[in-house]
Amino acid sequence: MAAYLHSTNTKELLKQHQYTDTFPNITACKEQVTIIQNHHGSYKDIYFEGVHIGYGNAQLAHKSSFRIEPTSETIALHFKLATDYCEVFNIHLHAGIFKRYIQADGSAVDSFRQLIQSASIFYQEYPAITFEMHQIIHDIIHCQRRGLFKIIFLKVKAIELLLLQLEQLTAEQELQQTALKQSEIKKLYAARDYLSQHMSEPCTLVELAHHVGTNEFTLKKGFKQLFGTTVFAYWNHIKMEYACKMLSKKEMNISQIAESVGYKNPQHFSAAFKRKYGYTPSKLKH
Repeated sequence: MAAYLHSTNTKELLKQHQYTDTFPNITACKEQVTIIQNHHGSYKDIYFEGVHIGYGNAQLAHKSSFRIEPTSETIALHFKLATDYCEVFNIHLHAGIFKRYIQADGSAVDSFRQLIQSASIFYQEYPAITFEMHQIIHDIIHCQRRGLFKIIFLKVKAIELLLLQLEQLTAEQELQQTALKQSEIKKLYAARDYLSQHMSEPCTLVELAHHVGTNEFTLKKGFKQLFGTTVFAYWNHIKMEYACKMLSKKEMNISQIAESVGYKNPQHFSAAFKRKYGYTPSKLKH
């Protein structure tokens, strides 16, 4: 299995990275860092129990393209994290992972692989990485656990990331049969990502629609059709999930968390939190 970094303009091979073919047999967590000479960057590999995680960044003088040639025994997830410079994140899962966690025969594993490889995240027309994906990738890159705890944590996150990308790709295929145009789908994804990244700021449907270049009617109807929920139901959901995560970390008080998800009144936040989870934030805080 190998990765190739090419210049988009000249097609010059800027960097080639060879992965170990024995990672399905690695039991302990093995890590290695490769320095990318002349491009002020590095690439980190993590291997364990049929999972390979790779993360790299580099400062390039011109536009580049990144591709990976996986073996037939792996399913690969590729993510481009930045557009102004080269920053990539990849996960390779051995086919045996699926047979271990789900009752999948060979055809099911092949279907999963074909679904992912038929719509690479690097294609310009493919939807941007979602907020949830960014969060998982961030958690993987900054994982401080060690030994067995690190292996368990990273494996769970890798499977969760696979689930999100499969859901995204499946939704894309299903939408090809609907009345939504590709241009409309892009705007709806942009609206969802905007909500995820601006939880502390007030925003009306009209403002959100104008921000992504559509109208209120199309936004309401298309959002429900694409994501199966209303705009504000989704926004409330991600706000409460983020608040729950912050409460568990115990780094901020309830008033600060309330403000971070757009509530000026902590009591209003507590009431919304209780409606969502059935208990008040103070119980989770303690």
